[in-house]
Amino acid sequence: MASEGLTTYLGTLHASGKKPTTIADEKYYGQWWTDRLTGKALHAVSPALLEEAMADLAVKRYTPQTIVHYLKFLRHVFRWAMGRGVIDKSPFTSVKLPTVRAGKTRFLSVEEEAQLCKVIGQPYDAWIRLAILTGLRKAEQFGLRWADIDLERGLITLPHTKSGAVQYVHLMDEAKQILRHLIPGNTSVWVFPSENPETHL
Repeated sequence: MASEGLTTYLGTLHASGKKPTTIADEKYYGQWWTDRLTGKALHAVSPALLEEAMADLAVKRYTPQTIVHYLKFLRHVFRWAMGRGVIDKSPFTSVKLPTVRAGKTRFLSVEEEAQLCKVIGQPYDAWIRLAILTGLRKAEQFGLRWADIDLERGLITLPHTKSGAVQYVHLMDEAKQILRHLIPGNTSVWVFPSENPETHL
């Protein structure tokens, strides 16, 4: 079954050498495809089924880039399965992935930033503001540990980044103030702990 193949593949991720953020993304895509392919054999996944999945993601207004991420994950699983003799061909040989066009980066105006923070409300407005002030990716921000933050020097160390290199983020006074407000009552190693303080959001 496809679900069994996906579960086996996901079980190999921790020993794959991939970054924690990449593993988290793949587990998310893996769960989505596991739910989608329930009751179907891996060799029975057809190009028509993949095109139907792309159409459903598009209806949900997912961007072409996001849809490509979903499809590339499953394509990698098929390559992995073929390499182990589980299947002998991939449906992706006759499926064209969505075209991703490079777009112009649009920055919010000061007024738009203020409106966004007002509409989203507390405490999330501070999270949005911190993202704007630091330029951190979502996974980088929610994966922050207190050990990686030096409020005295105004510096965040990012040991795991998309480029694979250690990076540093300088903090403005407002960003430092936002982080200080997150300290009271937080006994977790994470700046943004989930309901289980052993994990982050």
